[in-house]
Amino acid sequence: MAKVMIYEDEIESLVNRYSSLTKNHDVSVLMVGNIVRFLDDDLEELGEKGFNTSKIKGVFFANRIGNPNWGEEYVEIPDADVYFTDGLSGDCFYILKNLPKEKSYLITGDEVIEEKAKEEGYQLASGDLEEIIQNTLTKWFSFR
Repeated sequence: MAKVMIYEDEIESLVNRYSSLTKNHDVSVLMVGNIVRFLDDDLEELGEKGFNTSKIKGVFFANRIGNPNWGEEYVEIPDADVYFTDGLSGDCFYILKNLPKEKSYLITGDEVIEEKAKEEGYQLASGDLEEIIQNTLTKWFSFR
């Protein structure tokens, strides 16, 4: 079982991309942007899809994540085995720069964001997320 941290801005994307991971992994979620005002109905749906709703948090601004200069508004990056972040309309780069590159993956359909991520050396997630997790765990623990 891996500890998986997800940064996402859409509930539909969260459910479609990641609900299958909740069966075998310890999944935490940080919803980023205006979506943090999600409703009890949204949490109920996420719970029905296998998410532990006590591990779903929200933050308005991505630049507060992993940046202690924001004082009380600082959002700590939890320890995880694998990190997945949505493109977040480009705000993903505020988060990615504070994550361990070898354990972090960007998932976006935005070609401009993908190109910038490649240029900056970030990993793009493609294919089966379960396979990405297993490969990351294998690589990470073989280095230790």
